[in-house]
Amino acid sequence: MKIEIFSDIACPWCYVGKRRLEQALDNFAHRDQVEISWKSYELAPQMPEELAISSIDYLVEKGIPRDRVLAMREQCLQAGAAAGLAMNFNNARKFNTRRSHELLHYAATQGRQTEVMERLFAGSFVEGRSLGGIDALVEIAAEAGLDPAGARAALESGQFTQAVIADEREAEASGVRGVPYFVFNRKYALSGGQDPAVFLQALEAVWQEEQAAIEPQHGVSCTDDSCTV
Repeated sequence: MKIEIFSDIACPWCYVGKRRLEQALDNFAHRDQVEISWKSYELAPQMPEELAISSIDYLVEKGIPRDRVLAMREQCLQAGAAAGLAMNFNNARKFNTRRSHELLHYAATQGRQTEVMERLFAGSFVEGRSLGGIDALVEIAAEAGLDPAGARAALESGQFTQAVIADEREAEASGVRGVPYFVFNRKYALSGGQDPAVFLQALEAVWQEEQAAIEPQHGVSCTDDSCTV
């Protein structure tokens, strides 16, 4: 089974959704046969590399009342805490996430994509690091077990820029309007940071359907080179 996840590290619910999916996978009997791929989705592609204000102040400046922003943040904090995440929005910064998506594509070529995604989320929403610049992302790459020189070369060359754009075009063509967005075997989708029970139900349903599709039909007799009913 393959799960493709459209996500942005600017989205705290993507972090919550990641952890909740992992909790569901811990209770899924076929976890070792699940492949996860992270797909690019930029919530604010025109964002400067780094802003000198907090994520809370940024939303207030966008016109959302401060009390509503704080209520939204508290809801997400509680959901994160229930999932075992110690998020801290007081330290969270706003920055352009394009290069982080490029880093994720590079990480996929090295078999470390999920590890890098975890470090990106934790760096942003737990540690309050600004991750728009190359130097900061190279540090994240090294912490996730990647070769820092290789990561820097990939980011400085823009090697994976078109891969990011391709993901975003795919998202648009598929009708993705928000993240996180989880696609199972390119056939079924769940939107939002669902409860682990919902993810587990989806995993079981997709697995059972796929297994039913490959089981041999009753009443069919096969020889070395042909089958008859």
